Amino acid sequence: MTLALEGDLWISAADPEGVSRNLLTQYHPIEAAGGLVQNPTGAILLIHRLGHWDLPKGKLEDGEHPEDAALREVEEECGLSDLQLIRSLPKTWHTYFHEGHWKIKTTHWYHLFTEDSRLPEPQASEGIEQAVWTSEEALSPLLPEAWPAIRALLAQFLDEVD
Repeated sequence: MTLALEGDLWISAADPEGVSRNLLTQYHPIEAAGGLVQNPTGAILLIHRLGHWDLPKGKLEDGEHPEDAALREVEEECGLSDLQLIRSLPKTWHTYFHEGHWKIKTTHWYHLFTEDSRLPEPQASEGIEQAVWTSEEALSPLLPEAWPAIRALLAQFLDEVD
């Protein structure tokens, strides 16, 4: 039996789910939430940090619901207000090494809307260098500089709205 975990990662084993569970025990889990935000023109909010285009997101606080965290993180990272939650989007997972441990971050994503079309204010203390509104047409040249999970999320979202 074969199990596709994400993208090009495939496990071929008699018990792929068991192998997957065993692999995941080697990681410290982190839960985060973020937003794919649109304004009245349909433009999408992007942030640039760590050399990549990304969507605003951050870790859940103790006891915080993912929906609330997504709204809070967009407001903190980009200075936008009056955010409305439209619907949930697929979760993403990615791994990274930090402070001597491998982490696996599950990010809950939400489609958000705001009437606030002013220029976003990047939160420099979080390493955000830019925060911009971008049209669907202007998005394509930026995608090669986006994290793979973000590219997949945006592609699926844009495919659904077309």
